Amino acid sequence: MPLIRSDTASRRASFDGLYERHHRAVLAFALRRTRTAADAEDATSETFIIAWRRLETAPPEPLPWLYGITRRVLANQRRGTGRLERLRVRLRAQPLEPVVPSPASADPTDPFDPDDSPAFAALARLRADDQELLRLVAWEEFSHSQIAMVLGISVNAVAIRVHRARGRFVQALEEEGRKGSGPSRTPGPVKGRTFGRIRREQME
Repeated sequence: MPLIRSDTASRRASFDGLYERHHRAVLAFALRRTRTAADAEDATSETFIIAWRRLETAPPEPLPWLYGITRRVLANQRRGTGRLERLRVRLRAQPLEPVVPSPASADPTDPFDPDDSPAFAALARLRADDQELLRLVAWEEFSHSQIAMVLGISVNAVAIRVHRARGRFVQALEEEGRKGSGPSRTPGPVKGRTFGRIRREQME
């Protein structure tokens, strides 16, 4: 019995350390991929519940592993949200008093409110998988090996995909610049590295 208690205490201490070191990063990761802070907090809580259950499989560098869990949790969230939205569409189609969403009802904590920077507009033009890759590069400042762990693909595949995504981003950014009547603006910074740096790396 004492041995079991000791093992349990050790496991709990390991988890507490994992949580203390990485909770803020996981929450920030979720916030950048959700519509509301509440959704991000739910996803973060679910991530650490899963991490507790799978603690023995955590790698020495656990943050990419945690991000991979969060991505799957968010995917499940989006599927649930999609089903709810389809139900709302069907209800609105019925001959009852329609409920028209008000712009004022938008969540003020929405991390994806329209941004003035052409870099964000260019990013929004890309496919979802390209967007995710560039977020991992620019916001999380992850290496190719870390991204490979998050996405569950090989390092070589990451290198190829990042190179192609950067190329498409540069093209989209140039198209955004041509939309305006004046010269294109320099992309503004985001957390971590900047999309401007992504652009420079691609052009080198």
